[in-house]
Amino acid sequence: MIRLEAGDWRAELELRLGGAVLDLTYRGRPILRPTPQGADDPLQTACFPLVPYANRIDHGRFRFEGQAHDVGATPGFEPHALHGVGWRTAWTATQVDARAAVLTLRHAAGADWPWAFEAEQRLVLSDEGLSIALSLTNRDDRPAPAGVGLHPYFHRPFDARLTLAAPRVWLSADLIPQELAPADALFDWSRGPGSPTPPSSTTPMTAGPERRGWRPRTASR
Repeated sequence: MIRLEAGDWRAELELRLGGAVLDLTYRGRPILRPTPQGADDPLQTACFPLVPYANRIDHGRFRFEGQAHDVGATPGFEPHALHGVGWRTAWTATQVDARAAVLTLRHAAGADWPWAFEAEQRLVLSDEGLSIALSLTNRDDRPAPAGVGLHPYFHRPFDARLTLAAPRVWLSADLIPQELAPADALFDWSRGPGSPTPPSSTTPMTAGPERRGWRPRTASR
């Protein structure tokens, strides 16, 4: 475990659980959801990285530059592939001091992702909080598709309210976006419902620009 401190902020990181943040507190109060003692699943942590893609790949199959690929289903999330390989792989600490850490992951091309890449997290704790810079470098000899993201779980006080300024959302019957609809098709996020529970058969997702391919040995932050 790696512990970072800066002023009133404290953070804990765990390499073996996908390079995840275990805990983030300010003056002893949780900002992210604390990880339970003895946790052995990245989904129990406070925040973990999504590399080399975020969200689901439909049945683990897709085409890129005219070629079909099948990365298989993520165990426990069948039939789809979920969140890449980084959250299910141990990371390495390459730099650590009292306030900051650099974590790296080197992935060789394989069945779960057929392109080699290197991922890096730079986590810096300051008097203003925690900053995470996540980057990817293509180490393959051919272009590769890619995306990065973070999966934080925020601590929810009893009176928490969440708002979302999005005109449209994607609806789905199997957690794969299928239908673009007005944002209030599920519930009205603009007024900040306290703790809405969307139907299990739908997944709200903000509509955004198309993501395209990724060239060898270039970084994307």
